Amino acid sequence: RLAYQKNYEFLIQKFYLIKERIPEAKVVIIGDGSDRNNYLQQIEKHGITKDFFLLGELKDSHQYMQGFDLFTLPSRYEGVSISLIEALYVPIAILASNVGGNSDIVGNDQRQLFCLDNIEEYLDKIFEIYKTRSDIVEYNSSLKERFSLKNMTKSYKKLYDELKSSN
Repeated sequence: RLAYQKNYEFLIQKFYLIKERIPEAKVVIIGDGSDRNNYLQQIEKHGITKDFFLLGELKDSHQYMQGFDLFTLPSRYEGVSISLIEALYVPIAILASNVGGNSDIVGNDQRQLFCLDNIEEYLDKIFEIYKTRSDIVEYNSSLKERFSLKNMTKSYKKLYDELKSSN
């Protein structure tokens, strides 16, 4: 979603620092939302239209993630991010802000979490991820079972049963 919560301003405004360290870097954002025009204006203002792409909403967007080197989620706040769970299934390395449910999804793996809006930590983590990408992808693959339909249903039923028995 292209909305304030997702904090894509962080990537747009700091992209020049990413490009300094990774000259071939590109950003592709799949989704749409109320801030689309604002983001397009910022991308134009920062002169990064050849490197920063807003593709809009795509059906089965998780399929496109396979072509990416990294899935990043710089959100200001999150609950349980469906797109982050989808990234576990791709498989792809993840770098997400350490807010809300993001740490729960990546199993509190500090290699894949950065402090909100901390560009230096973000860049350091990118380089660390590139060095250990296969280990991270394998780790993420081990996490996805927690989010299977079977396990999610079982967890909700357990919670429901506990609530029901407490009344």
